[in-house]
Amino acid sequence: MRVAGYPKIEPKASEGAAEGSIAFDATFEVYPEVKIGDLSDVEIEKVAAAVTDVEVDKTIEILRKQRVHYHVKGEQGEHGDGGADLTAQNDNRVTVDFVGKIDGVEFAGGKAEDYPFVLGEGRMLPEFEAAVVGLKVGEAKTFPLAFPADYHGKDVAGKTAEFTITLKKLDWAICSISSVLFT
Repeated sequence: MRVAGYPKIEPKASEGAAEGSIAFDATFEVYPEVKIGDLSDVEIEKVAAAVTDVEVDKTIEILRKQRVHYHVKGEQGEHGDGGADLTAQNDNRVTVDFVGKIDGVEFAGGKAEDYPFVLGEGRMLPEFEAAVVGLKVGEAKTFPLAFPADYHGKDVAGKTAEFTITLKKLDWAICSISSVLFT
């Protein structure tokens, strides 16, 4: 027998057995006996997969997003300073404080401090992201936001809130894809 793995050992009552002897049950699995038949008449289909430029580009884009890291916009670093424009733009990672109120009252989930997200990724409602675009670090903005009727937060679905956001940090993206592709 070809035993697959370790046996399960269970003690067994040893009535009438000689003194000093041990009785047990051992349960184990064995590899099955496999018999391969005649393969001379078997037809095998060779499958070929064509990889197009579209698939290559899509994979490179996925790798690029996985390998992104951020630097503070406006501060000189090994990759530059992110440019002269110090306003929040799509693909920037922003860190904000925000407070939302409906009829002048804060609501659950409508307030956060030091909340980071990347503009343009769609993690926030489009109106929220649009309000952040163009802000500089330290600037605040108050704006209305209409929650969709099918919004997952049932308490605010279909209602309009007034949000105040403050941009606390602005980072720009650096992609280190070349180290992935050429090392």
